[in-house]
Amino acid sequence: MKKCFVVNYWADTEEKILMVLDCINQLKKTGLDIIYTSLYEVDTRISNLVTHTLYSNENDLITIFDLFKHDTIRVVNTNSFTCEDFNFYSIPLNWRDVSYSVSSQMIRNFNSLVEMGYTHCHFIVADCIISDSELSVFDTISKTCELTNKKAYFDDISKRYLGFGAIYFYTDLKFFLNNFIHKPNKDFHINHYSNENKKLLSFEEVLETNFRPYYDEILLGNNNSNSFGPIVLFKESIIDKVTSYNTTTDHFIVPHKDKSKMDLITVYKDYGEYRFDINGKTKSSVSGTPNSYSLITLPIEEFELNIYKNNINVFNRRITELDLSHLCGHISFYDRYNL
Repeated sequence: MKKCFVVNYWADTEEKILMVLDCINQLKKTGLDIIYTSLYEVDTRISNLVTHTLYSNENDLITIFDLFKHDTIRVVNTNSFTCEDFNFYSIPLNWRDVSYSVSSQMIRNFNSLVEMGYTHCHFIVADCIISDSELSVFDTISKTCELTNKKAYFDDISKRYLGFGAIYFYTDLKFFLNNFIHKPNKDFHINHYSNENKKLLSFEEVLETNFRPYYDEILLGNNNSNSFGPIVLFKESIIDKVTSYNTTTDHFIVPHKDKSKMDLITVYKDYGEYRFDINGKTKSSVSGTPNSYSLITLPIEEFELNIYKNNINVFNRRITELDLSHLCGHISFYDRYNL
């Protein structure tokens, strides 16, 4: 039996690189090999600290428009957003889902680990800094699995969210590879893991779909935490330190009170100079500040949308009639409109 840690992250800033180094330095105290995996180019300070690095730039993200193409899927939105003057429900135009990308990355990497001779791994996201007092928990999990003849450990977060926790889990690599259903492209992935009542995809749900049927072969930690994602067995450690949850500036299309029109709403989470081009012409320029918003009213018709932040294009798409039928239909609506 040969175990290792798989530490995964997208370390694209100096802050995140330093956090990854802190995470790895703590895990090295366990004596296990450390494998760093990423879909973002690996900094040499990280690669010099670990046993192996596995890097790939294959990062095929699912967009909301990918979901719209599937007639059998009804995208249900329950996310509310509050501006100074009104509330509304919608899904951001720039929404991205990583479940297919992470699934592909994990299958590639776990197959590589088996080829290297590893049999088991602790998978952990690098924004977790485990305290000295809790480093022994990893050994406790793996030994408990051995003593009870279980193949994997997952945090069960389904009572408060959906799925099995993706921040940390432990698994027999061949058990994982034999039972994880990976599809060859994201359209097949969407069809397999979504249904007519699905709100949105998530990798947590993908994990649960694949491994709850093997309930008798896995250990589950019952995580009822009010926080998003913390690992049930770690009470003193820093978990999910730098989350990307609800921290990006989002853009929405919501039907206007005049049913022949729609509103392009941007809710800002950061500072930046934003420019909105409609059909090749600048419609609005805004100095974005956190917790502010801007609104552009447009006729409901196809249009080319380009959004620039500090002169860098951050969104570019022709919004089609199919897109609008979803966005101005059952997905987006105002809860309270005081404009």
